[in-house]
Formats: sequence, structure tokens, C-alpha cells
Amino acid sequence: MPFHKPILILILFVTVSQLVAVTEPQNIPPAIVRELEQNGINVSEALELANKLGLDLSNPQMAALRARQAGIPEGKIQELLKIAAELKDQNQPSSTGLPHTTVRDFWGADSLLLESARVGNAAYHQLAGAEPPSPYFGYDLFRNIPRNFEFSPVGPVDDSYIVGFGDDLRLTVWGAAEFQYDLQVDREGRIYIPNVGQFTTAGKPLKQARSDLKRWLSRTYNGLRSTPPTIFMDLTLTRLRPIKIFVLGEVAQPGGYTVTNSSTVFNAIYSVGGPLESGSLREIKVIRNGKVITTVDLYDFLLSGLKHSQVRLTDNDHVFIPLRGKTVTLSGQVKRPSIYELKPDEPLNDLLGFGGGLTPEAYTKRIQIQRIIPFDQRQDPSIARQVLDFDLEPILSGKRHEKMFDGDTVTVFSILDMFKNVATIKGAVLQPGQYEINSEIRTIRDLIAIADGLAGDAYLGKADLVRLKDDSTRVITNINLQEVLEGNPEHNLSLERDDQVRVYSIDELRINKVVTILGAVNKPGNYPLLEDMTVEDLIYQAGGLSEGAYYKEAQISRLSANQNPSGDKSEIVPVRLVNEEGKEFNLDFIGNGQARQTKLKHRDILYIRHDPAFQPQENVSIAGEVRFPGDYPLLRENEMLSEIIERAGGVLPTGYAGGGRLERGGERVVIKMEDAIAGKKQADVILLPDDQIIIPLKPNTVAVRGNVGIEGLIKFGPGKRVSYYIDRAGGLGEDTESVFITQASGATIRLQRNILFRRANPVADEGALITVTKKTVRETDQPVDIRQIVAESTALITSVLTVLILVRNLP
Repeated sequence: MPFHKPILILILFVTVSQLVAVTEPQNIPPAIVRELEQNGINVSEALELANKLGLDLSNPQMAALRARQAGIPEGKIQELLKIAAELKDQNQPSSTGLPHTTVRDFWGADSLLLESARVGNAAYHQLAGAEPPSPYFGYDLFRNIPRNFEFSPVGPVDDSYIVGFGDDLRLTVWGAAEFQYDLQVDREGRIYIPNVGQFTTAGKPLKQARSDLKRWLSRTYNGLRSTPPTIFMDLTLTRLRPIKIFVLGEVAQPGGYTVTNSSTVFNAIYSVGGPLESGSLREIKVIRNGKVITTVDLYDFLLSGLKHSQVRLTDNDHVFIPLRGKTVTLSGQVKRPSIYELKPDEPLNDLLGFGGGLTPEAYTKRIQIQRIIPFDQRQDPSIARQVLDFDLEPILSGKRHEKMFDGDTVTVFSILDMFKNVATIKGAVLQPGQYEINSEIRTIRDLIAIADGLAGDAYLGKADLVRLKDDSTRVITNINLQEVLEGNPEHNLSLERDDQVRVYSIDELRINKVVTILGAVNKPGNYPLLEDMTVEDLIYQAGGLSEGAYYKEAQISRLSANQNPSGDKSEIVPVRLVNEEGKEFNLDFIGNGQARQTKLKHRDILYIRHDPAFQPQENVSIAGEVRFPGDYPLLRENEMLSEIIERAGGVLPTGYAGGGRLERGGERVVIKMEDAIAGKKQADVILLPDDQIIIPLKPNTVAVRGNVGIEGLIKFGPGKRVSYYIDRAGGLGEDTESVFITQASGATIRLQRNILFRRANPVADEGALITVTKKTVRETDQPVDIRQIVAESTALITSVLTVLILVRNLP
């Protein structure tokens, strides 16, 4: 099978999947089934292949696009698309009751080709995911073209529409005479009205054709021209005739397309996905009978909404999109920075107009052009770029016209962020901000006054004045704020443009002092060191001591003022947390312990240790057939299983101690609980926190599972051995491998195959489980079918190679 064949089949398959339920194979049309079978692929395989290729089963055009990208001949693709179009037409009955016009007769395969081109052009931008907007002006218009913009053979037209061959008209007459006819314009441009005759409509605007027809019909129906009229008529267009056009040049899918007779140049370009970014938006040519009849500039439509592109197309028109012309980048302080296409005679002023004009922040004394020197003007081939600066104001006024060159980059600069008569004050004042320098605000003290004065924590010893020098650098001057307030001219300086005054607060100059508390407290961490803060204060801020805290003493790790002889940089300060009477520290009562008297210092670390003698309450649970099931605390270390069961009231008469379970950490502990409860020390176990004890009901059965005659529960017989229960279950099956018995205690034993011997045939406990396993059939024990191996290997290799080739040829 050729490598591209699966994709061709998928094109056909996904197209038809829009008409039928693909999950029901019996609904697939026979033609599709035959095509699939002839190429060795079924519906399930097609679905799987579509999934591997990332195809959307509701989008046949995308499948066609992927096929093109894989290098499949266009003729093959169109052949299948035509078949799909005919199948689609056969599955859609006519809604008018008139003779059915097939999709192929009306649109041919071009409707799908048109959609494929539209999707294909967008796929240049979006097939691998959404991309950022195009840097070129105007091309984003042609991304994500809505489906409701697709050509339709039906719909309203204006009265200027020229009637021609192939149009379907509807004549409606009502009043004294009533009838309605659907009429088609024949090749001679006429329509035939039953019982009246033939009338020529071709070549006339719809409005004129309606008027002429009314006058012609009035010779037969006088009521149309009587006063008042007694008969009324209307002539409407119900179906547009198709025309064939060619879209060539810089588009994704150049070629012929079938469109409606009302289509304009813009309609056609928009519907096929627009030009590629390499194509022109300014010089789109309409060629008719070998001559260029008009040139369309889409900038007129994009920038002003003008309809110069509303040139109506006729049959066999060529729409040609040449390569993009002169391209110039506009950046900086314009309202619409982008990359624009210019016509040969358009100067810099026109480019600024395309960019929407200047923003208010634009600097009009300078504009810069970075230019690639044209080939014929390069004196030194190694130097091909130059930078040109101009005064922008003559260009804006029209006194200067600057010619643009292909590849130019134009930059409009921004004004500086400065003001003529403004000073700024910030920091510890009540109303920081910018203030006008005027006759009333001339000095730093005036500026502080207009800012509603200093804040309460303002530091009077120092403030900063930052001033702009003539060379645009800044210099800082230290001033004494107290002297400023007193009017000392050495510090209360006169203000200049763009002066900045910084007033500091005492808090921001103060070192942020912290202390840390760790260990057995509810909220350990760092805390601000407040004045006269004590150990007691810090413990309260940390939410108090947590359970298990060592109440007698805490420790402070404190940086040493001088390094001690041992070389340590810190010292340990012990702090007693109990009062002199020995009462423990708590949040309700604090005695005369050191916690209240010991003051903390910056960067102290307070450690609250855990009490080594503290033991949290730990529980075990007991459930099932005991007198008092529930949770029980462990009263001491090494408490035994038998003791907890005794505290729970013992096992009820309905309980089965022999089948009791002890679970620890989700796993079963294998013990003989019945012996432990009976007081046998070797069977008893020490319990751990969170252990679970379960005492079940008496089962009175033994379970037999696996390779026996009948699996199930066998009534328990005291003293009966394993063979007894296997016999009751129908005996061992063929190919038995092993016999296992899991006793009620959880102990599991593998028995010998011959369980007739007494030592291999133990007594089964009540509630035991007997499991009989069967030998597994190994592949080496089966006869080798060479033909099957060869067939399977060949199929596997073929499928792998097909997938590899497909993946290699997909983008």
C-alpha cells in the first residue's frame, strides 16, 4: 500500500463522518466500505490512524491540508473530495421540491477546495498552535475567518445585481390572480412563464428586470396597471449562479475557485484566507480578458472603511496578489506602530498617517530613520547601513517630504519625564507629591508647608536635596531639617526645576530588631523586639507553650559582646520557667520565675525544650465480638494483647477468638489469638499505638477455592483434615500444581501434592481457606505454528513501517 494511501482514505472517511455515525459501522455508505476494504483498512483502524495523526474527524479540510503537507498529489486529494461531495449531496434531499442540483454540478469540488485554501492559509499561522499577532499591518484580518462568511448560493442581493444565465428567480403574483413560479435564466438570457411566454432578463439589474417584467405581464394581467391595482407581483433572486475565478500569486493555495456571481475582490480574497505575509495588500490586480481592469488597495478598506475593493467579479476573472512592495517599520510614539507597505511615491508623512499619527508623548524635534543603503548607492559594500536624524516639525507641517526606501525603520522618540516648574517632596511629610514652584513656594521650608508639614516621626537631623545639573546628571546635597524649619538660608535653599526633597522618618533609620523563639511553642518563629520585652512576653506572642514543653527551664542563645576564651561567638543563658513555689509556667498564672524578669536582646534565640518524660496518650482499638468494643488507651509500656481484651470485657459467646486478627500499619500480625487470650505467654504480644484488634463471628465453615470441582464454603467439622474438604468440593482438578491452607490465625502453609499422607494433610481450623492452584501453560509447551508466526510478524513489520513513513512525512 503506498505510504500516502491511509491519509487519502482518511480524507474520504472524515468527510463522510459528518453525515453518518462513524461509531456504527453498518451506517457507513457501501462506497466508503469498499474503498476502505480495497486498501486494507477498516473503520476502527481508520479511527485509530486519525487519532495518531491528530486529525479532527469533523474537519475534512484539515485532513486534506495534512495530506498536502505530506506531499500527496493534489489530483489524488481532489478525486476523493469529489467523491465525498457527491456522497454528501446524495444524503441531503432538496428542500425546494425542484429537480435536485448536485453539489458537483453546482459547486463542483471547488467548494471543498475553497474551504481547504481558507483553512490552509490560516494553518500557516495556526496549525501548530496559536501564534502572536503578525508584525505586518493588515494581515491579522485574515486569521480565524468565521464560517458564516463562506460563500452561499442563497441569500439577499441588492437591486443593482445583474441578472444572468444560471440565476434562479422566483415570480410571485397575488391579488385577483395568484401563482408562483421558480424560473431559471437559460443560456439565451430568458425565463419562461407558463401560459404567458418567454421574457429576457439577462444583462439587466434586478430592479430593472422587475419593472420590465411587470410592464410585460400587464398586457396579460390588466390588474397590474389598473388604478388602484388589483394584482400585485414581485420578482426575487432565490439562487445565485456560480462563476469560476482564479486567485493567483501570494496565497496559500493558488488556483481556480467557484464563487457566487455577487462576489467582490475583497470577498474572494477574504474567503480564501487572504494574502500570505509575503503578498501585497496595496497592489492587488483584477485581470479580465488579459487586461488589468483595476488595482485594489486594501489599505483603503483597513484604514478608512472605503469600498474601493468592492469590484464585482465576473466569470474567468483573475485576481493576482503580487509580492509585498516597499516595506517600512514604524515604531515609537505613534498610535499604531507596525510594519507597513508603501507605494513608490508615498513619503514619510503618509507613513505617519498610516500609523494613526503621533501620541501626546511624541518628541517633535527629532525623528530617526535607520536605512539600508540601496545597492546602487553603496560606495563601500561592507558598509550598507546608515542612521538619519531629522526635525519632525517640518515634516508634520508639509514643508518637507522625505522619501522612504525599502527596509527603512522609522522611530519617533518620546519627550522626557520632566516638568518646567515642579519640585517633589517625599518621605515623612503629611502630603508627599509634586508641587508647583511659584511666588509663594520658593524654598524648601515653603515646600514642607504646602505638603501640610512634617509627619510626627520625621527625623530632623538630616534630609536630602537631589538637584538636576545642566549636563542632566543629578547631585545630592545634605541639609539639616531643623535648620530649614528655623529659616537658616544655608539649609533652607531656594527651589529649582525638578528638585527632589527626601525627608526621613525615625523608624526607617532605626535598626529592625528581632528575636526568635523555637521548640515547644504553638507559633515558633521570628518576632520584632519591642522595648523592655521579656521572655514571658515572647512566649505569649508565640501562642504559649505547646503540649509536652519542659516547664522547668528554657535557654537563650545570645551573641557575646566579646568572643569568650573558648572561641564561641554565642553564650547560653538559662531561664527558669517555674516560680519559687514550684508551680509550673502556664498562660493563666506566672509566678516570680525568671521568665517575667529576663529581658531579651536583639537577635536572641529562645529555646523551649520538650520534656523527655512527657508521654502523649496513645490508643489501640478493638472491634467485633467483645463486650465493650472501642478505643482503649495504653496505660503503660509493654501492655499485652490479652490485657486489652480483658479490659474490653472479654470475647462474647458468639465470637471466634481463633479467627481473631491483629492489624498493625495496615498489615496482619500472624498470631494464635485464642492461645493469647487463654493466657499462654508465648502466644501473647505487646501492643503498639494504633494497633487494631478484630474478633469475628464464628464462621462454622471452611472455604475451598481454585482448581477443584466446585468452589465454595464447606461446613466445618472438628478434627477434619484438608483432604476431607477437598473431597467435599469435588476433588482436585486436572493439572493441579499446589495446595495451600491459610489457617484462621493467618498462617499459610504450602502442602505436598500428595495430601493422602498424614503429615501433608493437616487439620483445618474453623474459618480456614484452602486454595488449589493450577499449572500455568508455558508458550514452549504449545505447538509452534510457523505460518501464524510469519503472518503476524509480517503484519507487525508492515504496520510499523507505515507509521514510521507517515510520521516522517508529516510536518
